[in-house]
Amino acid sequence: MPTTSSCRLPRATLKPLALVVSLAPLCTAAQAQEQPWSVGAAQAFTHETNVFRRAGDEQSDTISSTSVFGSLNLTPGRQRLYLSGRASDNRYDKLTQLDNTSYSVNTGLEWQTIEHLSGSVRYTGRQALTDYTVVGTPDVKNIETAQAASAGVRWGFTSALGVEGHVTRRKIDYSFSNERDSTTDVGSVGVRWDDGGQLALGVTARASKSETPLYQPLLPESILGVVALGPLEPDEGDRRDLDFTVTWTPSGLSTVTGRLSLTKEDHTAPSRADISGVTGAVTWDYQATGKTRIRTSLIRDTGSETSFLSLTQIGLAGLRTDNNRMNWVALVRADWEATAKILVNGSLRYMRGTLDTVTGTDFINNTTRFDLGALYQATRTIALGCNFTHERGSGARFRADTAGCYGQISIP
Repeated sequence: MPTTSSCRLPRATLKPLALVVSLAPLCTAAQAQEQPWSVGAAQAFTHETNVFRRAGDEQSDTISSTSVFGSLNLTPGRQRLYLSGRASDNRYDKLTQLDNTSYSVNTGLEWQTIEHLSGSVRYTGRQALTDYTVVGTPDVKNIETAQAASAGVRWGFTSALGVEGHVTRRKIDYSFSNERDSTTDVGSVGVRWDDGGQLALGVTARASKSETPLYQPLLPESILGVVALGPLEPDEGDRRDLDFTVTWTPSGLSTVTGRLSLTKEDHTAPSRADISGVTGAVTWDYQATGKTRIRTSLIRDTGSETSFLSLTQIGLAGLRTDNNRMNWVALVRADWEATAKILVNGSLRYMRGTLDTVTGTDFINNTTRFDLGALYQATRTIALGCNFTHERGSGARFRADTAGCYGQISIP
């Protein structure tokens, strides 16, 4: 089972379960060096000052989240099989209509033969309350379920040069706002060169087909907090990308990963604008000191793509799921191992989204979020921690603070 040098605290999200459930697999992995499995339970109490992320009509509440989690990591021969999951029962003190069960799961198989053939199969999924920072989201219980299943294969002509192909199906469903339900199929094929040194390069052709059967655009008055939908416009999307990728590791302390894509995206719904231009992302991981790690990311892409970044290997958790025409995301995160038992992290994220309305006009919705968290690893199996989040939205003109503490126990 892979190990890490420290147990880092993941960034808190604004959904009720988020102060607890993502901690366990990381913490136990750092300590159970030979054990291929782990299980545990956690309890958190969270207070939110503005549950629905509204301006003026703020509703606060305290949420109790009880979680169970587990992980499995097996490496038979050249293969690797992994599974991790968590489930939480979230109970609101006053807004009891929002009580819900949330979960996440990540499983897959990485395989290779004795020759030049290798590949992977992967499934990730999550269920939780929707992110109320999305413009037009009603003040009701709205469960969001996101899933992504993928398979890939690589044939290496040499140890450095190879051809790769991937297929992916992504799906988002909502219990209330089903006008946002969508399914996307993605296929790609490309060439990648990686000799195991400082530089790896790739060129990939990617095609995506999406379908939103009940799509209804927002009317401009939704921007003011009154949910109003336009006429039904079932939408089919057709996207083509030419991706240029690079991974540069100038030293053992620094890694830069980037993608630059020439993108063309067409929609059948009259209110959804077609897109032609450049999209992409770049991430810099830097081990500043033996106890401090910094990650910086900059992303420009459509909402249909950024919505799934938390389900990919990039692991940018906490990004909202939306159908914005274009999103800019800037993120800086730092993890600091204050002592052998105390871990501190902080992050700052800015997200600028351009949203289409039924009239064809643009609406800009900017959100800024600051997170600060600390984890105390009291023993090998017991951990305690607290988190604080401040979020501000310029489009919907809201402010929200979230604070909470948790405790967890894990075996081994």
